[in-house]
Amino acid sequence: MSDENLKYMLAKVKQDTLLWNAITPEERIVATLRFLATGRSFEDPKFATIISPNALGNIIPETCKAIYTYKALKQEHLKFANSSIEWQKIAKDFERKVCTKLVPKVLTGDQKSRRVETCQELLDLCESDPHFLDNVITGDKTWVFEYDPETKRQSAEWHISASPCPKKGRMSKSKVKVILIVFFDIRGLVHLEFVPHGTTINAKL
Repeated sequence: MSDENLKYMLAKVKQDTLLWNAITPEERIVATLRFLATGRSFEDPKFATIISPNALGNIIPETCKAIYTYKALKQEHLKFANSSIEWQKIAKDFERKVCTKLVPKVLTGDQKSRRVETCQELLDLCESDPHFLDNVITGDKTWVFEYDPETKRQSAEWHISASPCPKKGRMSKSKVKVILIVFFDIRGLVHLEFVPHGTTINAKL
């Protein structure tokens, strides 16, 4: 995309108001291009762009309209096939189905930079103070069921080849469950607590 086309598209998007700062033109174009490239719903780009689906429902059509109404962009990027051979060539590009790559977190450039800075600060603290990690306490939470049914592998038994396979009634997980929160440091367990039913886990708990 040329600088001239980009400047024209940026001029078509909304400006800041007295109440709030508008979503930047760059964010609008990135969200629209991601949506057009993937062909998914408005729910998918919200994680990468940090824009609500309701806002994307307005931003993407507005940006597409700006792209379509600009003659230079329309002629260069919105071409239609003129023959069956061209249509077949276009269809061939969509024959390969690619699976989505699952990653732990979909982060923006700023979020990645902050994580790198935080990690570097922790490394510096560890180098300056060898006992820094001794003072770190971390925690986690998990559901604890009244009972856990055995898996197929756990219920396996040794038998001779001529004996029939044992049968066992199918069991579901217990409906009685509580949340267990655990805190520990480098030396081991510091504190554990079962959260009462209906209690919300927050900083005061």
